[in-house]
Amino acid sequence: MIDNLKILCWNVRGLNAPARRRETKLSQLLTSVYGPCDDELKPDFFDEIRGLRPFDDTKWLILGDFNVILSVADKNNSSINRRLMRAFREVVNSSELIDIPLLDRRFTWSNEQSPPTLVRLDRALANISRTDSFPNYQLIPLASSMSDHCPLLLCPSDLPVKCRRFRFENHWTLVAGFWDMVTTSWNKPVRSNHPSIALSDRLRRLARDTRSWSAKRIGDIALQLELALNIIRNLDISLELRPLSPDEFHLCRDLKLRVLGLAALENLGCYRPNTLKMNLAPEVLDG
Repeated sequence: MIDNLKILCWNVRGLNAPARRRETKLSQLLTSVYGPCDDELKPDFFDEIRGLRPFDDTKWLILGDFNVILSVADKNNSSINRRLMRAFREVVNSSELIDIPLLDRRFTWSNEQSPPTLVRLDRALANISRTDSFPNYQLIPLASSMSDHCPLLLCPSDLPVKCRRFRFENHWTLVAGFWDMVTTSWNKPVRSNHPSIALSDRLRRLARDTRSWSAKRIGDIALQLELALNIIRNLDISLELRPLSPDEFHLCRDLKLRVLGLAALENLGCYRPNTLKMNLAPEVLDG
């Protein structure tokens, strides 16, 4: 996790900022880019990248949508601007950058037509100092659920396991029967008249009853979202190997619409100010 970030400069094509990881206290230079779509502007974009290169042992990571390919393998057809491709490759080589491999995928953008044009426009590049200090990082493609681009997750291969927690979702209050369930659960007998023990029993029981009620009335939104994203991701991968069937094409489109709806429900709980999160031990959740 980054706990110190200061933007040095920014423009319409990106930003440049030093960052420090909380766990290791190691500093690095983080550059986020959005390359121009206009081919006439790309040489200036390449010059900007050259100008950002640190010449000391600063750890440098540059990532984003470069809007240009690095090799012919980055596109699924022969309509390639080889001059710009070679110019971009020269920038990467002269800046001594390493292209972090993309796992399980070849492309990151689709025009979502049939047959599709597939291109790898998005990537993460790092200098040797950065890869030596952070050697176990991987670039994971996520489902292209809300964009024609495939989101990329740059993360260590040994992510820590998160603890389980009960989270109150604001959208529950909009579902008929929620407050009746809360009242019924809260008013059930408790094992002791002692205020602390009674409160603990009620909270533990309410957490269990709420999860059960949500599973029956709404379902696990996070699970539904994860399943939809996994299916979209598998269809994205299949699209690189063969044309999608009409049923698969329509399924992918319908799932993307469903993801938007599920994400909106999740946002009700994640971003509204009265969201309540409770860290509970496993025995409290399962007791």
